[in-house]
This record gives sequence, structure tokens and C-alpha cells, in this order.
Amino acid sequence: MVNEALENSSAIVLGKLKGVRRKDKGRRFYRKLNRFPYHKLSRFIEYKAKWLGIKVIKINERNTSKLCHKCGGMGLQVRSLFKCPNCGYRYHADYNGAMNILKLLDERVEP
Repeated sequence: MVNEALENSSAIVLGKLKGVRRKDKGRRFYRKLNRFPYHKLSRFIEYKAKWLGIKVIKINERNTSKLCHKCGGMGLQVRSLFKCPNCGYRYHADYNGAMNILKLLDERVEP
């Protein structure tokens, strides 16, 4: 990720991962989730980026997977598919979330 940002003269946007582990999804889910070192990974990315002079921006990801990036309405996520009952938008849930994060970044950067 850091090398790609360096090659493309880009910044890196990381989500603030606060509250990721709070949802009630069952013991097996939490066991897997708690084994993944989110904080360690993000700190390592920040360290490598700083070393190479790449800007790292942290964005609050709250509701980015729940809101439709087209109309802003509350949508439904069924596995990897995002569906918006307001505008009929249907697409991959990760794409929808990424577009919402991009919007948040634009709002933060624009004057």
C-alpha cells in the first residue's frame, strides 16, 4: 500500500477503527476479529508512510457502509451487496463504503 502510494504520488486514507469490535456477532466471530491486529497494522502503515514522506489521513468510517453514496439514504447490506430502497442503487458494499469515505475526504479537504 505504501509503495503504491509512493509510485502514484498519493496520500493514504485510513479509517479510524474505534468501536469495530463492539457489535454483537457471536463468540466465533469475535475470536477471529480479536486475533487481527488492526492498531498494529495501521501504526506500521503510518510509520512506513512517514518514513517515505507520504501523507496519511484518518477518516471516521461511521455509517459509511450503511448510507447510500448516491442519495444519502439508509440502505441495506446483504453479504457483499448494498441495496438502497430510496433510489434503487445496487452495487458492491465495499465500493459504496469507499465512495462514502471519498466524500468525507472531499468535505474535509475542500475549504
